[in-house]
Amino acid sequence: VGITAIVPDPAVTAATFGRVFGAPAVSETAYGHQINTGNGVIRLTTPRAFSIAHPGASAPMDIDLPVWYALTIAVTSTQTAADVLARLRVLPSSARGVLLEFASA
Repeated sequence: VGITAIVPDPAVTAATFGRVFGAPAVSETAYGHQINTGNGVIRLTTPRAFSIAHPGASAPMDIDLPVWYALTIAVTSTQTAADVLARLRVLPSSARGVLLEFASA
């Protein structure tokens, strides 16, 4: 559950969030950095590393940065969400520029 921002330099952006949420909330990941907000996570990545955070998805290489690009929402039943949405991932072109994913709670 969280939101993903694509940024030019995840480490620099993570340092800024660390001042807001505290340094212990920030961790380095395979895709960049993650900030634990207490209620969810903020993922910071680059266009190239985006698919590590969101397997099977990609971000355009020519996107203007920084940008909030993906939102992951916990649902009680991914099957019910899939039945309602007819898929588990909504592409940014269909969701006002945000990749929308549903994950099991």
